[in-house]
Amino acid sequence: MPIGFLASAIQRRVNPVYGQGDEHFSSVVFLCHCDNIDSNQTILSDESSQANSITLSRGDAQISGGKFGGRLRRGVLTASGTKSDDGDFSFGSGEFTIEYWIRRRGESVGTSNFIQKYVTSGGQRSWRFESSTLGVPPDRMGFRWSHNGSTNQNMIPNAPLPLDTWAHLAVTGDGSTLRMFYDGVVVASSTTNYGFYASSAPFSIQVENDSFDVDEIRITKGVARYTAEFTPPESPFPNS
Repeated sequence: MPIGFLASAIQRRVNPVYGQGDEHFSSVVFLCHCDNIDSNQTILSDESSQANSITLSRGDAQISGGKFGGRLRRGVLTASGTKSDDGDFSFGSGEFTIEYWIRRRGESVGTSNFIQKYVTSGGQRSWRFESSTLGVPPDRMGFRWSHNGSTNQNMIPNAPLPLDTWAHLAVTGDGSTLRMFYDGVVVASSTTNYGFYASSAPFSIQVENDSFDVDEIRITKGVARYTAEFTPPESPFPNS
């Protein structure tokens, strides 16, 4: 499945060591370290078993530090091709984990729609992260979902993201409860209308302004990795 990458900056440094030993790796449907940029600065790697092709169609790559390696800054990644609207990113009422490292650089400027499978028009809403909209303060990253494609539920964290510091952010669903974690601490939860609409919207990652940097994006379908407080990983996500 090709994935087009529209971006103004993807920044990296020397690639870290990724390691092995993820007992749930077979359930990982997306894993991007924001590293492994080719000599033409056009290709990134999805290290999940899906092995998506991620192409930087506009933008540049510069040597700079992410949490562990590269970082995505001011970019839009959109899935396309045969699997863009398939079940990999449709969780229904099952278990899942979406997690990544994020650094807040300042107050969000305007609405920031982030990692998502969500299109407002045509009743194709499923789930997304967002900031500075519908009650989510500009110093936080909230989570919105729809069980029917048209109406929304929201989780708004009770604490801000730290400024100029990398934080591990995760949302998990265990089949009945949604939980959001900042650095392993629960900051929001909900049992309202658990379940996600099977939207045909493409999976996308949108870093729409300079307020956030992102690194180490992993999506696991069928496993709620975290259901209580935990210690965030101290190294990049394993590749196997």
